[in-house]
This record gives sequence, structure tokens and C-alpha cells, in this order.
Amino acid sequence: MSRLFAFCLCIGLLAAGCGGSGGGKTPTPAAASPTAAATATRPPPSPAAEPTIDPATAGTAPVDVAGDVLGGTLVDVRIGLHPELGGWDRIVFEFTGGLPAAQVQYVQSATQCASGAPVAVQGQALLAVRFRPAQAHNEQGQLTIPATTVPGQGGVIVEAKSYCDFEAVVQWAIGLKAQKPFKVTKLSAPPRLVIDIKQ
Repeated sequence: MSRLFAFCLCIGLLAAGCGGSGGGKTPTPAAASPTAAATATRPPPSPAAEPTIDPATAGTAPVDVAGDVLGGTLVDVRIGLHPELGGWDRIVFEFTGGLPAAQVQYVQSATQCASGAPVAVQGQALLAVRFRPAQAHNEQGQLTIPATTVPGQGGVIVEAKSYCDFEAVVQWAIGLKAQKPFKVTKLSAPPRLVIDIKQ
């Protein structure tokens, strides 16, 4: 009987010691810091959607741009104004399927690639953009761009006009108030060619 009593007493003391002052409840861990949790799950910042303008890299010489793919479809052309650093016009050519090779240069005139007929473009200077291999239509022959002429926004660009979409060549003429330095930048996600022109 004394052994049984001693055994029960020992078990009781062990149980009391493990429970501590919490009455046998398992302690609740401290909640994680909201700041730490947000930092752990926050995705890395996305790269800038548009390039910054560096006047030192602008010029008037022809610019050749290496393509990312053997073929791309032009889906949008848009023009905007950027007042920073003395004022710039920006024209963006957006593609699906990747960015084709491009050439940007000043020319004296523009002619339709199929017929050779002259193309009238408003402005005193003409900046030509040539993409190859590229297209601005789908398999049914329908345009994949909203318009073939895009008006300027009051800066140096008077208008931009499509004048070729033939045999994997797409060409646009950008009519300007005067010949100005320009800078060309490639962007991805989505594929874009960006041309900044000094006002």
C-alpha cells in the first residue's frame, strides 16, 4: 500500500511540474510581426514600365536594333508627351510574339513598298521606322493596329503614318516639325520599341 501511494504521489508531482503556472495549457507562440510577414511574401518590385530619357545618348544618326524573334505582330502605336529634361515626344510600337529587328533613320521621303507611290506625311522632317520580319495584319488580312495614322500631341511629332505592311516588312513614317535628336530603347513584357524625340 505504501508503494502504491508513493507511486501515485510521484506521478502527481511530475504532472504539476510540467504544467507550470499555465495550468497545463500549452503556451501560445507570439504572433509574427506584420511587417516581417509582409516583407517575406511581398514580390520583388517590377522593372520600370517605361525607360528614362538620357539626353546624352540621343542623336540624329541611323539606329539599328537587333530583334528578339524572327517575326512579330504590331498591335499598337501610341504617342505621348514627356516634359522632363527640356521636353520630349515619345512614340511606342508594341508587338506580340516578340520584337523584330528595326532600323530608325531620317529620310527625305517615304514610298509605299508594294506600289512605290509617294506617301504624304505632314511635317518638315521625316523619321522612318522599319521592322523586319514583322506584320501588322492577321491571317485573314485584317489590321492588328487601331489605326494607320496617329496624330501628334502638340509636341515635335506632327503625325505618324504606316506606309508598308508587305512581305514581312512594316514601315512607319514619323512627321516632325524639325529634325531633332532621338533615342531608341527596346522594352519587354510586352515587346516594345520606344523612340524619344527632343522637342
